[in-house]
Amino acid sequence: MTGTDNTSKNPARVAAGLKSTLARDNVSDEAKVNAQERLMEMGYTEDVAAYQHDEELHQTRVQAGYKAALSNPKVSEEAKENARQHLEESELN
Repeated sequence: MTGTDNTSKNPARVAAGLKSTLARDNVSDEAKVNAQERLMEMGYTEDVAAYQHDEELHQTRVQAGYKAALSNPKVSEEAKENARQHLEESELN
């Protein structure tokens, strides 16, 4: 994204994308450094640890939602099976 003209983009959405880059495990260190630099240029000064914490909290809430779906009688069997698959996949990682 180097050299990209972001003048027509919503700065809050650009920042959200950059923060997401910092929080993801499958992103290279170089991409994370670039994202951190761009955030600082935009006036954001928070560190990477805060973004990683937010991502961990999000994942915890996602898992809780899947677990809740399993015990909710209003959730279809198809949705419960999907929740089971997601929970099994998360245990493998």
